[in-house]
Amino acid sequence: HYLESQLKTWVTHSSIRSFIGITEMDDYDQTCAEITQAEQDARIASCRSSNPSLSAAIQELANNHYSHTEGQTSSSFSVRDDPGWHCAQRRFGQSFKTFMNTTRRLKKSLPDYLVMVDDDTYFNVDLFQEHVATIDPNEPRILSGCLFEANPSIGIPFEFPYGGFGAVYTKETIKQMNTPIQCNNMDETTSSLRHASFVRSACGVIEQNQIGELEFFRDGMSVVDLISAYSAQVENLCLHSDWIIGYMAKYYLSLVPPRRVFWSNSKAVTLHPIRTWPFQCGNNTQAEPCSATKSMFCHSQTPQDLEAMTAENQLLYPEHYKYGKNRNNDTYNNIGSITSAISIEKSNEYATNPAAKGPNVSKGTNIQHDPEYFWQTATQWLIDKSNEYATDLAQRGPDEAKDWVEKLRNDTILSDGANIQHEPEYYWKAASQWLTPRQVLPSSIEHDELAGIFHQLRNGK
Repeated sequence: HYLESQLKTWVTHSSIRSFIGITEMDDYDQTCAEITQAEQDARIASCRSSNPSLSAAIQELANNHYSHTEGQTSSSFSVRDDPGWHCAQRRFGQSFKTFMNTTRRLKKSLPDYLVMVDDDTYFNVDLFQEHVATIDPNEPRILSGCLFEANPSIGIPFEFPYGGFGAVYTKETIKQMNTPIQCNNMDETTSSLRHASFVRSACGVIEQNQIGELEFFRDGMSVVDLISAYSAQVENLCLHSDWIIGYMAKYYLSLVPPRRVFWSNSKAVTLHPIRTWPFQCGNNTQAEPCSATKSMFCHSQTPQDLEAMTAENQLLYPEHYKYGKNRNNDTYNNIGSITSAISIEKSNEYATNPAAKGPNVSKGTNIQHDPEYFWQTATQWLIDKSNEYATDLAQRGPDEAKDWVEKLRNDTILSDGANIQHEPEYYWKAASQWLTPRQVLPSSIEHDELAGIFHQLRNGK
């Protein structure tokens, strides 16, 4: 309901060219939230003890955050102690990969700004445009809706934004984040002197291994690749997703320092805080009321709030929303394909272009071909698609592609002799959800194309 409300409100602004919703179905491990409370408590205990993968500064930050358990402090810790909360922290790092795969699949250029917000956040696009009018998107910057300064006096020397209030990445920052990091032969890293300097610095940070990311780094990965792999696969993710933004900004990226500091005592050199609500970020006791026309970001809003606030702002800029609401572009036509698993009731704006259904495969069809035939056929298709869209599998080669296909076969209804008992859509959706979090293919391949290939596989073609 929150994502649907965003889609119907500020996303209809004429300057928003596409909207990608990230949900539980995009998780690398879709069983993440199925862990028991005891297992989650064990994770928390690991994070607040001496974790060998964390530097002293990061460990101090984790100690402060995980020092209390549910019942000892405010009710907010009941959220942190929930297994689903832990999965949500992993999701942020993986979302960059989803964004890049989607952008490549749609064959789009990078946007001037990538805005990342929670699903309960109101975004005043007009105020944002006024703010960035003098900022060149070709300068590497990260803008923060609400900056929190860590405490350098206890060894935590960096800042991070509250992600729900919005974190904004310029085009040049996105390019930097997607630059291959070749530490084995830095002389051949990149033809860009600007990016070569970034790569040399990034190799040094990887070697320092402050959060344990070295284990997941493979030569040639980008920051997006590394953060995605780390967030998805580290056994105990002790970093809040907001801290990941701060860590990445402070240590990995070569960013332009802020022109001014919003807080007189801020030590920020990489994150640039912009006007938001509340003025004191999370301090609701001194917060200014959230304003639809004066606040750039408003966090913790209901779907009804989002709709009411957008309606109020539309009165000031009706021409901006009229164009966005009626246009025929990727924001609406591809919402079923660029979001891998959002259950959205199609609104009237795009109900005339429903998602394509799978081919007509009858129930009772038996899969007769042996595994050898299966993976020979499927492997080539996966490699071709991975090369076309430059996804992870393209860098792994045929042997690993065969392994992926075998896992897909064994983990889904495509196993030898399987009897199809459900509607065809059930199977290709299940297969799509299996493929997407493993980053074998772009998250967008889940309708005609994916349905078609599974139809061919089932029929031995």
